[in-house]
Amino acid sequence: MAPRSYRQFCPVTMALDQVGGRWTLPIVRDLLVGPRRFTDLRRGLPGLAPNLLIDRLRELEAIGLVERAELPPPAARQVYRLTPRGRALEPVILELGRFGVDLMDRPSDSLEIFPEQTPVALLTFARTEFLPPWEMVVQVDLTDRGPFTFSVGPTHGPEGIPLRPSDRCGVTPGPSQEADVHLGLSTIHLLQLRQGALDPTDLVSGGELHLHGDPTAVASACRVFGFEPPD
Repeated sequence: MAPRSYRQFCPVTMALDQVGGRWTLPIVRDLLVGPRRFTDLRRGLPGLAPNLLIDRLRELEAIGLVERAELPPPAARQVYRLTPRGRALEPVILELGRFGVDLMDRPSDSLEIFPEQTPVALLTFARTEFLPPWEMVVQVDLTDRGPFTFSVGPTHGPEGIPLRPSDRCGVTPGPSQEADVHLGLSTIHLLQLRQGALDPTDLVSGGELHLHGDPTAVASACRVFGFEPPD
C-alpha cells in the first residue's frame, strides 16, 4: 500500500508497508460494517478515483485482507468483504477514530458526512472503559440519521475466555425490539457531548436530548458515550 517500504525489521513499519497507503484504511473502515459492492465503496469514498479504488482493492486482496464473494439470489452481485486477517484491523481503526474524535468540529463543504459510516463512528465514540459488566442494548435515535442499535455483549466468550472491551460492542442500523435504553439526539450533539463541549442537562432542558429506560442502564449508557447522566 505504501509507495515504498520503510525497509525496517519492525512490526509497526512492516504493518505500515501494507496498510499505510492513502485510502487503504478508509476502505477497511467501510468494509467493517459488512460486505460492500464496488459502487457502495465508491459512494462512500467520492474523493477516490475508480481506477485507484480498483488498484487498492487488488492490493488488499493480494495481501489477504480482502476477498471477493458472490451474494446469493436474488441479489446475485459480487461484493468485497474483509477476511479474518482484515477484520483483525478493527481495533486499530477504532482506536484511530477515538484519537480523532477530539479533532472533529462540524461538517462543512470540505468535510462531508456519509451516513453509511455511522456504525463505525458510533463505535469510535464509545468509551469502552465504561462498559458495564452486564449485557445491554441501547437504541440510539439520531435525529438526522435515524435509529441505530448499539449492543454490549457478554464479558467472556463461549469457552470462558475474557473478551476485550472493544470485542463486546457492536452497532447495526435500525431500531431494536429489546432496547434497555433509548437515547435520542442529533449526531453533532452526540459528538459534542463526547468531547465534553456541552452540558447534557442543558440539552435535556431544551428538549434536544431524550433518555428513556431503567435509571441504572441509562446512567451506564451515558458514560459509555462519554458524558455524565443529566440531573
